[in-house]
Amino acid sequence: MIEYTEDDRGPVVKLLESLSHVQNMALQWLDMGLGTVFVDSPSSPNIVLFRYRVMNFIAGDPNSAKAREVVHEIPPMRLLMVPNTRWESVLKEEWGSSLRKQRRTRMNPDSLDLSRIIELKEALPSEYVIRPLDLALLEQSSRSLLGDILLFYNSYDDFLNRGFGFGVLRDGNLVSLARTCFPFRTRFEIQVNTLPRFQRKGLATSASAMLIESSLRSGLVPDWDAANEESIHLALKLGYSNPQSYHVFYRILM
Repeated sequence: MIEYTEDDRGPVVKLLESLSHVQNMALQWLDMGLGTVFVDSPSSPNIVLFRYRVMNFIAGDPNSAKAREVVHEIPPMRLLMVPNTRWESVLKEEWGSSLRKQRRTRMNPDSLDLSRIIELKEALPSEYVIRPLDLALLEQSSRSLLGDILLFYNSYDDFLNRGFGFGVLRDGNLVSLARTCFPFRTRFEIQVNTLPRFQRKGLATSASAMLIESSLRSGLVPDWDAANEESIHLALKLGYSNPQSYHVFYRILM
């Protein structure tokens, strides 16, 4: 595979558009100049590998000569998105027993209703307050609550420059938050975390609602990609609809 450095990204975009569940993520990063693009042929690509941090996207013709070669360029424990079951078959054949997959569920944000979002935000119990995330809050909070924020942002300052979020505080301490997961232009993935002893109190709902309200008022699209049933339930409660499942793949060291 050859790094693609052409100014015309049209051929690459066309291939990546086949990744229907995650194309918005990949195409935004490509447009922002993030990540690295590899193709089998710069003049007429049939396969593309787009890589940004731990995320990898492969698209194109799974029957082409480079298909079986390109999947071996994905390091172990790095997530891979492919567009269809034909590519999944290539992974099964080439990765064998080291192949693992995770079920994800994409939610549709078109059904979000601002009045409903405001109601959910305002249902926050009185002993809690919501604040925008700032440097002081981030620096004083536990890594378990902040999750993988530094996996896709270079620092907390970088996150605050390129992303945003809201935290739920009790007695001045951050106990739950909803934030942008990745760098973005006009639509973003929501990441929600709550400390275990503060779960099932509606805090994640209120923090997510605040983030969604802010984004809708700013003309942004808040996407929701669920990793488990609890996340799907929360998304439906917030007003997302039409859950569509897909898989992401990785391989383990054998």
